Amino acid sequence: MKRVFTKPTMRVLNRIFYIFSFLVNIVFVFQIFADISGLHLDYYFSSDSLYLASIYKDLFVDHTGFEGWNLNLAPNFIPEWPVYFLISSLSDNFRISHILYAVYSVFIINLLTYGILSRVFNKIGISYLILANIGYSVFLLMYFTNGDFLCTSFLFLTGFHGGAFIMSLVAFLLFFCYLRSWKPVYLILLFLSVFSSIVSDRLFFSLFVVPSITALVFVRDSGMRKPIIISVAIITIATLLGFLTFSLIKGSDYIYIVAMGYRSTDFENIIPSFSHYIDTLWQLTILGRAKSIIVILSALALIGGVFLSVKYVLFSKSTLAKNTIEKVLILSFTTQIVFVAITPILNGTFLGLAHLRYNFYSFYIAITLLMVILYLLTRNHYKIKSVINIVSIVIVLLLILSIVKNENKNNTIRGLDNTFSYYPEKVAVLDSIASEHNLKYGVGNYWDAKYTTMFSKNNVRIYCVYKNLCPWYHVTNKHWYFKDGKGKYGNPEFRFILLSDLDLKESYLAIFEGNIDTIAVKDISIAIVPEFGFTKSRKLVLIPKEE
Repeated sequence: MKRVFTKPTMRVLNRIFYIFSFLVNIVFVFQIFADISGLHLDYYFSSDSLYLASIYKDLFVDHTGFEGWNLNLAPNFIPEWPVYFLISSLSDNFRISHILYAVYSVFIINLLTYGILSRVFNKIGISYLILANIGYSVFLLMYFTNGDFLCTSFLFLTGFHGGAFIMSLVAFLLFFCYLRSWKPVYLILLFLSVFSSIVSDRLFFSLFVVPSITALVFVRDSGMRKPIIISVAIITIATLLGFLTFSLIKGSDYIYIVAMGYRSTDFENIIPSFSHYIDTLWQLTILGRAKSIIVILSALALIGGVFLSVKYVLFSKSTLAKNTIEKVLILSFTTQIVFVAITPILNGTFLGLAHLRYNFYSFYIAITLLMVILYLLTRNHYKIKSVINIVSIVIVLLLILSIVKNENKNNTIRGLDNTFSYYPEKVAVLDSIASEHNLKYGVGNYWDAKYTTMFSKNNVRIYCVYKNLCPWYHVTNKHWYFKDGKGKYGNPEFRFILLSDLDLKESYLAIFEGNIDTIAVKDISIAIVPEFGFTKSRKLVLIPKEE
């Protein structure tokens, strides 16, 4: 019986379906943002998520300047700042910038995964690379099958350690390129990527530094001894210099980086955090559909990875891994899964589903590792490879059908247009009140402040304060609060207080001498007060009226 397709034809067909598998993930992202509304949009555009958008606006639109900025503990310099700022320069709508950054994240993660796997396994079949893209699709399908935007967004949220994960993939690609070729250019680029990534986000230490060095330490290969020693030295030096540079930046008076609100290792809370983590995994598993698939496949990958890692460490010869580089990948990916998963547990900070954003990347690497293990087990079995080839194509076709089904349910273009023009009702109410009473500057809690400032169509600006009305500089420019500042909003005239989560106690009433007019419209309550400002010691004071 003759073959339906010749080998050259199958190669072309596989390449086409690989491109389809790549595009499917991009289309899924657009369809997700075309479908979300209400609380999902409020979450995606929360004050935390608007970190980069507010910095871009302050630097390049309002021209306040970089001096005085209080940045996240993980500043997310690389790659978020240049990529997000470039995207933002193409559009004055931060909603569009946010969504395009999500598309970029999906695109670059898929591309880097392809680069790593094709570099380590020179003859890897493209059907396995298709499976790697399908693995990413499962995360996006959480939204369509489980209705869960929270977990789905963890891999492309801005300012939520996604940049550190992307840089870990960049570092792994350069790392394997050097081990494969021994070319100094890859070593230089690896040094720069590790150094800049540590300065940008110290989670990179768990994502790349520990896994790569662990793999190199345990791999025994006399022929690779020189590049292994050099790699360990370069990664270690770059890491130490990165930590030193981060400390110097943190100690400067030009910008500020918030202090860690917890110990790096909290032994008292490790057991409770571990309990919360296990409970979270169980809840994801019992919910079924895409979530269950992710947890179960990740568990299988971890078991397989640990088994192979132990085998490689104890026995230098292996029938599965053909060379040292393949062993390094198995060891480093397995270590990464474990170490990234336990980092927030060791910190004692894992409290539930929302904190899964710190170690969610371990799931993606796990599913990628599972595909690698499948390749190692089947690469010498032609019949099984043929079945995998057919299965990968069928799954891509099913994903395309899913796209068509989603499109019939909700028009993507129309849905994206709604998302691009999203205007929260509570901001609209506040804009109306501010316009009626000629208000522009006010203070409020952290979650309302930046959210309102970014969405307001009337340039109403609310700055973050503690409950005692003392300025809270968290992820803001401290110069916003004072007169004679730089930029478009350099002379604030504070005349109202957004009362959400803030109570006007007797001590505050005395400051305003009883001149308080409270207005409540729907869920918005504000107190209109005499103009006030803040001293450099962050004390609230009334501004004398001009005679």
